[in-house]
Amino acid sequence: MRRLFVWAAGVLLLAACHSEEGNRGTEKARMSLSLYADPSFTKTKTVDASEYSDVNNYMVELSKGGTVLESVRYGEMELTQELEPGEYFIRAYYGENVAVGYDKLYVEGSQHFTLVKGDNRQVKFTCVPANAKVNIRFEELFFEFYSDCKVLFSTRYLPSAFVMTKEDADKDAFFRVGENEEMTLAFELKDLQGVSVNPSGFGSQKITLQPRDFLTITIKPKLIDVEGGKIDGITVTVDDGVIFQDIPVQIPDEFLPGREIE
Repeated sequence: MRRLFVWAAGVLLLAACHSEEGNRGTEKARMSLSLYADPSFTKTKTVDASEYSDVNNYMVELSKGGTVLESVRYGEMELTQELEPGEYFIRAYYGENVAVGYDKLYVEGSQHFTLVKGDNRQVKFTCVPANAKVNIRFEELFFEFYSDCKVLFSTRYLPSAFVMTKEDADKDAFFRVGENEEMTLAFELKDLQGVSVNPSGFGSQKITLQPRDFLTITIKPKLIDVEGGKIDGITVTVDDGVIFQDIPVQIPDEFLPGREIE
């Protein structure tokens, strides 16, 4: 099956803690924050996201007990500060966390940590993409038999299916996903006259995604090697950068090119 980039799943965390003589006996603790950003997708370096690499652009939220204590850009934040002992949650993010959108990369990281009296704690974590990136491609031979193929994407975050066609080939669509997110793919072909070919039950497939997955969906005609040649539908190849998975999509004979449909 597919390897599905487990994008290291959302966040790479590292925390270090030590006490110093100067803080002993005080009623507060000291936190020092170091933020890093890696907007790339696993095994893939095709994202031009220089603005996402600049941690000074990131909003940082520090909260305690569900109450936000501070919300400020990292570049404007006091990185070393005294805090009351207790349990804290800190997160940083950049971009729009939309259900899906072209060029709508969203990068986020977070960490829970606990401070005790006299602590001098260094908090470090890395923000990484919280999306799956998807694009579609068509083999040239496809257009000898069909004029287009709509790909309809459905996830739990989408009120209706998101559609990509040949006009969207090679665009990067960023989908909001959680861990082991289920996505449904459906297909609607158009013949050479531009008429939709959408028989009941045709082409629906389910795949599982993780944050930082990068999928390329390649659509090509499925040909049977017989005398004179014969087309038997289409093949959808899902490439996650490591393993290719072919999904044969069967089409009833009456919907194949060259046949009249009454």
